[in-house]
Amino acid sequence: MPGRQECPYTTHVHDQRRISVLIPTFNRADFLETMLTSVLAQTVPISEVIVVDDGSLDATASVVGALLDRRPDWRSRLHYLHQTNHGKSVALNNALARAAGDWIAFNDSDDLWWPEKVEWQLRALARYPECGACFTDARFVNNPAMDTTAFRRAEKRYVDQIGRISDPVRFVVHSSHGVFMQTLLVRKDVMARVGQFDPRLRVSQDTDFVFRLARETTFCYVNLPLVDIDRRAARSGALTSEFSRQSLTRIQALETMLRKWLDMADGEPGDVRHRIQVLLRDRINELSDWHLLHGTALDARRELSRALGVRFSTRLAAKLVLLYLMPRRLQAVVRQRTAARPGFVSRTT
Repeated sequence: MPGRQECPYTTHVHDQRRISVLIPTFNRADFLETMLTSVLAQTVPISEVIVVDDGSLDATASVVGALLDRRPDWRSRLHYLHQTNHGKSVALNNALARAAGDWIAFNDSDDLWWPEKVEWQLRALARYPECGACFTDARFVNNPAMDTTAFRRAEKRYVDQIGRISDPVRFVVHSSHGVFMQTLLVRKDVMARVGQFDPRLRVSQDTDFVFRLARETTFCYVNLPLVDIDRRAARSGALTSEFSRQSLTRIQALETMLRKWLDMADGEPGDVRHRIQVLLRDRINELSDWHLLHGTALDARRELSRALGVRFSTRLAAKLVLLYLMPRRLQAVVRQRTAARPGFVSRTT
């Protein structure tokens, strides 16, 4: 379990706050005990932990039962729900419907909280009471290729230990923001305004949630890595392991998400809408590349034309011309470029 990061704090601030932690899981029985211990061993009280099993095929149910037998002090706080396999969004929605806390936190079934994680967040929220959400930095562990933190990877160089994001929508759409669900603490009434996790999204539901959250409240942050996020190379059996970077399912989910964002962005500043258009165009371009590799040049041209219809790009217009004139040459270029990306698989779902 992670070590300690001392937090000077006055107890009266958090005495009346009830905190619910929502944890979806799928085939991660071997990791549950360590993860749950890190959550329930916080330096401030955790009112309840709701574990939703998304149809696991391993020993998840019996592991949770054995933990409750061994840890009677957990019985009033640890709740286990089982559902048929419908994905992470549905699991989170089922947990959220049962959450009784004033504040909602999240974790994945193989990631660990540092003991003072929630305490630091409550301290930040006490300093910035206008904020309805707080996130922290996180360390990536169990992968030498990702020996960094979420903030460093997103190139966020905060000076203060505790701070505030004054324009969260721009913060989310204009850059890699470094906000992970495992680090978030959100006020329950803000959650109600944000709404449910999108059940259409089998992947990127976290990204979608953070954007919608940014439209409802300002954020504060703790500039300390208070969560250990497991990024081991082989994470078979995890909720999203089936979706590689170039997965057709993933690209289609991102298009669905970004089209929704574009519909929601009518009242946003022009630069926000422009940025969403660029993101959407680039995802449809990825779909064109997928068809070029696994489908036909005709399908690739169709998708590239759709991308240009979202927002024009001279580069993509030139690519469309090449698709007509020399599709095989372009296919070879795309294959070479795609194979060099992390997480590439030669055939995707």
